[in-house]
Amino acid sequence: MTLKNQLSDSLYQSYKKNTQQAYDYEKTISYHRAQTEKLSWIRFTTWRQRKIIELFLKRIEKNSDIKVLDVPCGTGIMTDVITKYTTNLLSIDISDDMLNIAKENYPQGEYVNLDILQLNSLNQSFDLVLTIGILHRLPQDIRNKVLYNISQISKKYIIVTFSKDYYLMRVKRIIMGIIFKNYKPAPQPIKYSTFAKEICNQGLTIIKKIAVVPFLSSEIVVLLSKKTNK
Repeated sequence: MTLKNQLSDSLYQSYKKNTQQAYDYEKTISYHRAQTEKLSWIRFTTWRQRKIIELFLKRIEKNSDIKVLDVPCGTGIMTDVITKYTTNLLSIDISDDMLNIAKENYPQGEYVNLDILQLNSLNQSFDLVLTIGILHRLPQDIRNKVLYNISQISKKYIIVTFSKDYYLMRVKRIIMGIIFKNYKPAPQPIKYSTFAKEICNQGLTIIKKIAVVPFLSSEIVVLLSKKTNK
C-alpha cells in the first residue's frame, strides 16, 4: 500500500507541501547560503545545532565504525560533523534539490532519495539515526509514523529536533509575524508533554535535551535511546 493510500487526501497533500515541495532548487540554494554564508539567525541556530549534535556524538561514539543514518539530510549541513566520527554514513532526503546541494557541498557523503516513511525498504539498521528539522513540519499522525520508522531502524540511539509549543513562544510568534512580513514559524510545534508521550510509546527514552537558543528559539535537540528490557 502506498503512502497516499494510507492517508487522507488533505493530510497527504499537507505532508507533501511541507516536505518534498517545501523548497525548489533556488530556495534550496538560498537556504544553504543562509545556513553557511550570510549573517543570519538561521546560520547562528544551525551552528548551535551542529555544536549540540557534536556534543551528543562525542557522548555515544565508541569506535570509528559506528553506522549513522541522517534522515532527512536536507542540504547535508550535518555531514562534516558526523564524518569527524565515522565514515559509515548514509544520508537520505525526499527532495532531489536538497540532495543535489548536499552532494555538491559535501561529496564525502552517500546520498539516497527516499521518503522517511519508507525506511523499511532499506533493510538495514543503524547505530544512530539523526532526524533533524522535520518533526515540527508534520501533523501528529505522520509524526508518529516517522517516530515509529526511525525507532525500528535504530539499534540504539536517535537524535531529533522539535519545536516546543508553549505560551511565551506563541506570543513571540505573534509579535514576529507583525514585525516581519516573511516570518514563518514552525507549522507544527509540539507541547513537551505530547513529545514525551509519543517517544515513550515508541519504546524510547530521553538521555539529554538541549535548547538551541534558550528563551529565543523554541527548537530543542534531543538525544534518545531505545529502552532495554531487563
